Amino acid sequence: MKTLVLVSCIIAFAAALPAEDAVVPEQALFEAVDADFEATRTELEQLRKKGTSDKECRKLADATEDAVKASVKAQQDALDSIDKGEKCPSAHTSLVSAALKNLNKAKSDKKKADDAYDKAKKTKIDFGAFTYDQLTPGQCGSFFNQAVYKNAATAVKSAKAKADTAAGSLNALQKAYDAAVEDRNAAINKCHCNVKKLQKATLEKMNSDVKVANKKLYKKAADLRCLLDGTPASKCKVGAIPVVVPVKVTAATAAAKCGPTGLVTFTDLTRTCLACGKGCVYKNKSTWNWDSGALSTQWLRKDAYMANGYGFCATRGKGYVKNWKHAMIGLNAVHTTSSYKDINYALYADSSRQFRVYELGGERTGGHQNEGWKTGKQACIWITKNKVGFWTNSVAGGWSLRYNAFNPKKVDYRVDMAFLSPGSQFTDVYWIDTEPIKYSAGKPPMA
Repeated sequence: MKTLVLVSCIIAFAAALPAEDAVVPEQALFEAVDADFEATRTELEQLRKKGTSDKECRKLADATEDAVKASVKAQQDALDSIDKGEKCPSAHTSLVSAALKNLNKAKSDKKKADDAYDKAKKTKIDFGAFTYDQLTPGQCGSFFNQAVYKNAATAVKSAKAKADTAAGSLNALQKAYDAAVEDRNAAINKCHCNVKKLQKATLEKMNSDVKVANKKLYKKAADLRCLLDGTPASKCKVGAIPVVVPVKVTAATAAAKCGPTGLVTFTDLTRTCLACGKGCVYKNKSTWNWDSGALSTQWLRKDAYMANGYGFCATRGKGYVKNWKHAMIGLNAVHTTSSYKDINYALYADSSRQFRVYELGGERTGGHQNEGWKTGKQACIWITKNKVGFWTNSVAGGWSLRYNAFNPKKVDYRVDMAFLSPGSQFTDVYWIDTEPIKYSAGKPPMA
């Protein structure tokens, strides 16, 4: 019966809480806090009038907190039950196993065919006995026209054809196995990244869904105790509110690279712009307008750079013209034109080999001749949730952070190029998942 009464009290206690979507003006914050305390005082008085003892009221405060803890624990258990990456290594393993089985058979078949070919070439040929007048110096037709030689030659030709076929099959199956391994690795990495994404989204939703309610319940429980103890509102302390915490995923999941990797591949090449290989684009027409550009096929998702940062590097090309003029490359959230004006954060290589920074068509800083961006040299953009860093490695001192743009838009980006001058080129454009190190030399590692 006491338990029933206590449960009824908890329900009534919680029901008396202000609505979660109630808006409290900022200027009335302190009055609102005092009002909550006084509202709890009124509810305590009502409970006492109903015959509820102070001991039972204290249990009510404890039970209110315990209910929050139990709710958070249930959510924590639910998060713990979600895949942490243990299942990811099994992705596509059956396809790789089948491809490996075929590859091993092809290797065995090729060895047998090669051995048979070698054996056929070493076949001993018995031409038999000849009389003297059957032989003419310099004429060997009498030997090669014999059936014993022709039969041996046919056998060698057949063995060679089988060896060549086996070699071709092995080459094809080796490529198939390599592709299966690559697909498996990509599937495993995607699985790890999906686990990360799901864990993060679930954690955030669990905490956001009950944050306000749990805070109010904990505050009300603290107010009730303070009223029972005679503690004024100004000195009433609310305990640490429990929250769902991140679970430990597998080491492989934690280490998974969830951004784009390798050389940047480009699409949306305009009519005056051509690819010159992976990570390489140049302007191949004679127009002097911002009418040529290219856009990466890969997206840099915000989840990738918000966690630990991400970026790309590009080399100012020199393969199509000795002294080329103006071109830009950078990160673009919404591509609308081949011009540079829609690029959010752009590296600008100008005609005097200077280095400049542009944001949505506007210049942010100028370069200096002795710290410019020369042909054959690299520059990089590194974006985090707080800033965008612009780096160059054109001087003897190594890498230098030239400019920071703060508070970038938290959106997905692609690498965007814009060319003005004929023959202008960017090459060796690739993704990076570690920021360049100040004063260091050499190329930042590719993601």
